Amino acid sequence: MFLFYRLLLAHFIADFPLQFTKLFRLKTEGIKGTILHGSVFGITAVLLSTHFLVFKWMGIFLIFLWIFHIFTDWLKIKLINHYKNDSLALFLLDQMLHIAAIGVVILFNFPSIELAKSRTSVGIAIGSSFISRLYSNDLFIIFCIFYILATFTATVLIYYLKKTYAHSNVSFPVKGKYYDIMERALITTLVMLPGYFYFLVGLVIGIKWSICREKNFGEGDYDFSRFNLIASSSIAILVGVILRWIIS
Repeated sequence: MFLFYRLLLAHFIADFPLQFTKLFRLKTEGIKGTILHGSVFGITAVLLSTHFLVFKWMGIFLIFLWIFHIFTDWLKIKLINHYKNDSLALFLLDQMLHIAAIGVVILFNFPSIELAKSRTSVGIAIGSSFISRLYSNDLFIIFCIFYILATFTATVLIYYLKKTYAHSNVSFPVKGKYYDIMERALITTLVMLPGYFYFLVGLVIGIKWSICREKNFGEGDYDFSRFNLIASSSIAILVGVILRWIIS
């Protein structure tokens, strides 16, 4: 599972934090944008699996993931343009296909990270450095994955949930999304931390509710809707509970 976790992290980093609005628009406009986005994933995947590149099958597998990522995203854009429907189901299917492709790495009988390190002296994790210890720590990698899910991925998920269930004309948040991301990161952390910090979650949500009420629960560049308030807080709390359970 060592490589699976790191390639999964590479996928989520490339698909969400590093898929800026401009890059997303380029991807929807043509194959060049799709290749650029796929290459961001490819580079991130290489960085997070550097030590294993000494094994020939790893390089072949990374090329497969790179091509598969580009093809899947290209096909998704084609389907959206053909059916004029960018749906929650298509978003989830796209993510499941990417994760399933990455999951193939579990079938490989790759040596341990210790042996891989002994075969190479390059990469992001060298010797006994602090970065190396973080890279080799599965718990740290899992936390990174879940924090991306709670923050950047949740922004996209809420957009699709709102399109599907709120029955309103929804536009993707631009200006206000980073405020929501920071808010979810805070809530997730408060729930995850040992002790009784989770009692502060009510205060955070209460402040957000007051702001939304003052803005008449309106929508625009900043989403103050009830749907966003409930969905955003719920996702952050859920991820926080999962992380708290993992470290308990």
